[in-house]
Amino acid sequence: MQEIQKYKSKNGIEVIFIIDKRFTTSSIVFGFCIGYGDDDKKTEGLAHLFEHLVGKRTKTFKNKGEFNAEINKNGIYINALTYADHTVYYHNQSHDNMGNSLDFMLEAVYNSFFDKNDLEQEKLIVLNEGKQRDSKDREFALSENRKMLFKDMSLSKSVFGDEKTMKNIRIETFESFYQNYFSTKNTTILISIDKKTQVNKIIKQIDSFKFDNFNNKKIVKNKETFSKIVSSKNITKPNKLQANVVIGFREDKLSTRELVTFNLLREYLSGSLSAVFYKRLRDELGFIYSISMNGYNERDFLNVSIFCETDKKNVKDLLKEIEIIFKNTSESFTQQDIDNVIKKLLFALDAGIDSLEDALYVYRTYLDQNKLVSVDEYKEMLKSITPEEVKALVNKIFKKENKAVFCLS
Repeated sequence: MQEIQKYKSKNGIEVIFIIDKRFTTSSIVFGFCIGYGDDDKKTEGLAHLFEHLVGKRTKTFKNKGEFNAEINKNGIYINALTYADHTVYYHNQSHDNMGNSLDFMLEAVYNSFFDKNDLEQEKLIVLNEGKQRDSKDREFALSENRKMLFKDMSLSKSVFGDEKTMKNIRIETFESFYQNYFSTKNTTILISIDKKTQVNKIIKQIDSFKFDNFNNKKIVKNKETFSKIVSSKNITKPNKLQANVVIGFREDKLSTRELVTFNLLREYLSGSLSAVFYKRLRDELGFIYSISMNGYNERDFLNVSIFCETDKKNVKDLLKEIEIIFKNTSESFTQQDIDNVIKKLLFALDAGIDSLEDALYVYRTYLDQNKLVSVDEYKEMLKSITPEEVKALVNKIFKKENKAVFCLS
């Protein structure tokens, strides 16, 4: 069984250990409760741009590329992601390289400095990243649907910004962002390891690090209220042969148990070729080429999106059939349906024990619910979900007043 332990370092940082003897590697996640949804409108793209430059140059590795060269030499996998409400930096490495990897992470996150030329070069990279995203029909359609659901809200902001907002981001903007948002009070460190005996050594390593020049203010975020939904939107693209349809829903954020229930529901509807959406919409009616459903909490809200590829002539009938599927699920979902789905989900969880994925899951749940839930606890919760809970969740989420439909054809 997994064990979770929480500590407070001398520097004021929350450190969470996920201990599981099944882990074949160890992982480090540094989470900061700041994301692109917190960007000022004039500097949209700042949080993501900043993520790109962390570790480019540090006090120890002053020349660009030195830090990554050391990381590669030590066989450490690194990456970072910027979400609407948080940013994570993570390392995955062999168990015996945990100490070195943690030193590198602390160096990158807290000893970075920024060069004006690096900043201008990285702006171009981020803008190109945004253009590439928008050139992909699927990503563009999902982004447009999100803007419809959360018009003028923080969740409608662009992770990449645009040329105008990038011009407003100067080196001074970077320095101010670094000092304000990377304070120890806005940091959570998650460490996935296989042995409890390593905990004290790692805590001492974190305690001995000097966190200079960071304020100790905790970020306070204002509660948002829903804006009016843009219920439908169509964009025509020349020479496009099929339609990309996104049916989006919004709701107040789900509880931990509701999120577990949603994951079960998602698997039931769209998790595989034998799922309900595929059986009805593809095998029986021939309406779709592909379909997927995702949902997650961000900034106190739930965003669910269903993405479909279909012939243009089928769009109206497709939307009607999806409504019928939701209605049937809310009325006739059974314990046998739950048992069938749980077998698949538990198999996937048992086959995919992963120190990094587990750390990211624990952090996301902790940030969202202020609860520490291990993957084993998640599995036990999954086993106890009832048909009534699934039906109630369908009725809660998939309501007409919560819906926005975007079509690119």
